[in-house]
Amino acid sequence: MLFSDKGITAALEGMKIRTNYTGLFSQFQGQKYLVAGRKDPVLTYTDIEIVAVQCNCKLLSFPNGHLSFIENEKELNQFLHFID
Repeated sequence: MLFSDKGITAALEGMKIRTNYTGLFSQFQGQKYLVAGRKDPVLTYTDIEIVAVQCNCKLLSFPNGHLSFIENEKELNQFLHFID
């Protein structure tokens, strides 16, 4: 799959100006989960671990990259099946 330079630039710009909802996420009192890829080149795994601790979330990690939830669809579905 190839992306144009214009498309990549627009996606990066969108991520740069995106609102940070970490504070709101922290205030939510229900069960919270974060799904992360250990080899994510966009969001470092260490940063995700920090957010999980700050927000009191359970962290589900996969060995892949940014779209690891797609690459590990079977494992993710098994995990989601057991959420109350």
